[in-house]
Amino acid sequence: MNEEIRVLVVACGGWLYGEQRGRYEHLVAEWAAAMRDEVVEAA
Repeated sequence: MNEEIRVLVVACGGWLYGEQRGRYEHLVAEWAAAMRDEVVEAA
């Protein structure tokens, strides 16, 4: 998922608008949820 975020940002030249911005926000939310799940499991 982290790689998808990087590819999206690089493809847009770092400027995210419209559909790309929505996709970015969705990916970041999924990534954050996955990180929270890993922290809970590790504890």
